[in-house]
Amino acid sequence: MMAAHEASILALAWVDGQPAGTGALKIEDGIAWLSADSTIPLFRRRGIQQALQRFRLQLAWAAGCRLAIIEAAVGSASQRNMERLGFRVIYPHLHFAKSKSARRRRSRVPDLERVGWPASRDAGVEVCPHTFS
Repeated sequence: MMAAHEASILALAWVDGQPAGTGALKIEDGIAWLSADSTIPLFRRRGIQQALQRFRLQLAWAAGCRLAIIEAAVGSASQRNMERLGFRVIYPHLHFAKSKSARRRRSRVPDLERVGWPASRDAGVEVCPHTFS
């Protein structure tokens, strides 16, 4: 998990003295990686995520980054927020898993649930870059 990395900067947004949202920033080789965006449901639809993203982009710019990377679930409010800030989709990233109910054939592919891989994963994640101008 990126947020657990010692070089990460963790951000916490507050509203009226209450924690409202989080975000993390990791900078490596002039590239900013934004992750761990979350907003407490009570504070959603108030611009918390975008404020945290803007804050981390400002930190990245000040640190000399000219490229930022972020991920979001396909078609999510997070993706829309990111696109409003100038991020653009560069490729979809899909997760695949084999379920127990799938018909077993003579194959060397392991039963992923048996080896500890979750049977259901996100349908897709899009990775979006942000270039500073």
